[in-house]
Amino acid sequence: MRRRGLKLGLVVLLLGLMAACTPGGGGTAGANTDINPDTLYTQDPNVDMIVYDKAAWTNAQTTDWVTKLTLAQGEELGVIQRTGVTEGFQDFDATKLGVGTSVYAVAGQPMLIVVYATSGLVPYQKIVEG
Repeated sequence: MRRRGLKLGLVVLLLGLMAACTPGGGGTAGANTDINPDTLYTQDPNVDMIVYDKAAWTNAQTTDWVTKLTLAQGEELGVIQRTGVTEGFQDFDATKLGVGTSVYAVAGQPMLIVVYATSGLVPYQKIVEG
């Protein structure tokens, strides 16, 4: 009897550890979280960033996988409200883009948004940790 209880205890312990280490299992392994825009700016004061949906989105014009995509403008999400922001970021703040610049979704690419600049369509990538 005692041996059976020990085996059962080990099985329960192992199952608990496995559940805690799998995505969605209550642990943090595999979890992606948005990087705080204030933190990102503190790490790189030269960052070209937009804040949308409380997340930081950075210029992705030179990001290899993004340059290989054919991007199409989706629905308008909003317009840049403040520019040159360095702290206390809110949605539709930007570090470099001008006030009034329209921000658009990208069809089929939830990690990208785009703006039109004088140089053409400019992609911005959502920055996440994990």
